[in-house]
Amino acid sequence: MFRIYARWFGTTIYVQIWENRIRVVDLKAQRSFDERPLLKVEMRGAKVARVVAFGNAVTGNTEAGDIINPFSHPRSLIGDHYAAEHLLKLIVSRLCGHSLLCPIAAAIIQPMEKVEDLTTLEILGLKQIGVAMGAQIGVINDKKLTLDPSIRSLDDFVNWVSANAR
Repeated sequence: MFRIYARWFGTTIYVQIWENRIRVVDLKAQRSFDERPLLKVEMRGAKVARVVAFGNAVTGNTEAGDIINPFSHPRSLIGDHYAAEHLLKLIVSRLCGHSLLCPIAAAIIQPMEKVEDLTTLEILGLKQIGVAMGAQIGVINDKKLTLDPSIRSLDDFVNWVSANAR
C-alpha cells in the first residue's frame, strides 16, 4: 500500500556523490542540498548516541563529537555504509522540511569519483543506501552522463536511461 502511495505522491531524488561533496536534488520540488558529506556524532562506547550536526554545519559546530565522512576511503567510494545511510536520511529529511508525508518514490544515485572500477558489491551498497530511504533505485555508473533537467519521476528516468544506453 505504501509503495502505491509513494509511487503516486512521492518524489524522486537525484544523488551525486564525491568524496568531499554530496549533492541531493528533489526533482519534483526542485530543492537541493549541496554540501560536504560529513556527520558529527556523539559516541557512547561503540555506538552512536546522537548526531550533533551534518553537512557544512559540522565545521562550525563547537560541540564535542567524532567527525565521519562516509564516502572517504582509499579504494572505494563508500567508507562507512551505515553512516552514508544515516547522512542521506538526514539530507532527505531537510529537503522535505521534516515532513512525515514525503515518501521517496525513487532515488537516482550517481557516483562521481572512483567509478572506474566499481564492483557489483559497491553498486549493491549504493542501491542498499537508497532502499534504506524507502526508494526504488537507479544507479548511474558513468560520471560523464548528466541527468536531463526534465526528469521528475522514476518513469522519466527509465525512459532517459533507455535513450542513453550504450
